[in-house]
Amino acid sequence: MSAPSGTATTDPVEAGPPPPSGAGVSAQREYERRRDQREAYARERFPRVGGLLLKVVPEPQSTTAWEKGARGERLVGTRLDELADDGVITLHDRRIPRSRANIDHIAVGQSGIYVIDAKNYTGLVEMRDKGGWLSRDHRLYVNGRDQTALSDKLGRQTDTVRQAIGDEHDRIAIHPMLCFANADFRVFAKPFTIRGVIVTWPRAMKKLVRSPGDIGTDQIAAIAEMLAQRLPSA
Repeated sequence: MSAPSGTATTDPVEAGPPPPSGAGVSAQREYERRRDQREAYARERFPRVGGLLLKVVPEPQSTTAWEKGARGERLVGTRLDELADDGVITLHDRRIPRSRANIDHIAVGQSGIYVIDAKNYTGLVEMRDKGGWLSRDHRLYVNGRDQTALSDKLGRQTDTVRQAIGDEHDRIAIHPMLCFANADFRVFAKPFTIRGVIVTWPRAMKKLVRSPGDIGTDQIAAIAEMLAQRLPSA
């Protein structure tokens, strides 16, 4: 994808199977379920031409979005797994209790816990101030559309992680983050914060997650183990 004038393109999304960590597994599974359901319906409803219809009629966007999302999660997951040598432990695709929703990535490092929602959108990512003369209203725009609601959805995920680590680690900082795997940011752009959520791209995400802090190796391992037990794989 070529970048619009005045923008810098982030890391390209990579195809291929998910890494051993399991990033994007639940999204890929949902895509395959919808794809297989569509194929079964077409072949049953139109026995003679169902196969031909499947070849010439594109999959609906509501189906392909899951596969596209899975690719984005895999790219972000691979970048996070590269931080293992820096002492960062990452969990991927964790289930939110009593819900069908999931958390894409949880990274535990020296500077805290990062709750990361991977998005495979295209277009320019930017912050716009929609407030008036005496007030500010910073909003997240992607490809010209207001996507501030994406940051709002991270509140539940952050609360879930906070509850999972309990009072024992209540002083550990938790950083909610939106990581756009294949979008554009302006040249010389830096990660920015919308409503308490860091908005970034894979390369800048890695720098933030491996930033120095006061959490030692043993505590990182203990927190990661606790989260793995209390938030199982989706």
